Amino acid sequence: MAKLPQIITKDGTAYQAKGTIEYHREGEIFDDMKTWNPEKHPGHAAVALKIEVVYSGAEKVFG
Repeated sequence: MAKLPQIITKDGTAYQAKGTIEYHREGEIFDDMKTWNPEKHPGHAAVALKIEVVYSGAEKVFG
């Protein structure tokens, strides 16, 4: 399971998201990436984190 670094909100609450990495060479996620990715970077594929669980400290807040 992949995990992101902590995300800290403006009020100081920290969260950590964990989930599965998805690799897309076509389809909706790939097409969306191509709409905002600069032309100088060809963007051969898009990577997305499918969030399965979120923690705030030791407390599970999602999943």
